[in-house]
Amino acid sequence: MTQDFIGFDILDGDGRRPDMVIQVMSGQITGLVSRAKLSVEAQATATDLRTSDGNRALIFPGFTDVQANGGGGLMLGDCQNVHDLGILAGAHRLLGTTHLLPTLISDTPAQIRRIGDLIAQVVTDPAQPIRGLHLEGPHLAV
Repeated sequence: MTQDFIGFDILDGDGRRPDMVIQVMSGQITGLVSRAKLSVEAQATATDLRTSDGNRALIFPGFTDVQANGGGGLMLGDCQNVHDLGILAGAHRLLGTTHLLPTLISDTPAQIRRIGDLIAQVVTDPAQPIRGLHLEGPHLAV
């Protein structure tokens, strides 16, 4: 069964699209249409996402940060385990970042390998916003 969500605008690469409907089935978005195209019956059973003051909410894609030196009080090079990466990534997620490439600033080859191995433990986890690694430094030069 499809669940319809109404009462919001979408901000995307085409600008602000007012009064839209997101259709969801089994936790997956299956449709995105203008509310004007939704039947009166479907509108009556839809979940309204309006804000507490009655305004339409604004929904937009999450941010992608391709160079973040740290977060949550940790620099990437300070992270010792997956838990530390979660703290770093969690600080960015709170601000709307859904995909993140943490940055390791100039460091030794051994540190680059250590952090690379640590990042490799989380990049396949869809619950983690960390999608890879951004490296800086002279050890990358050939």
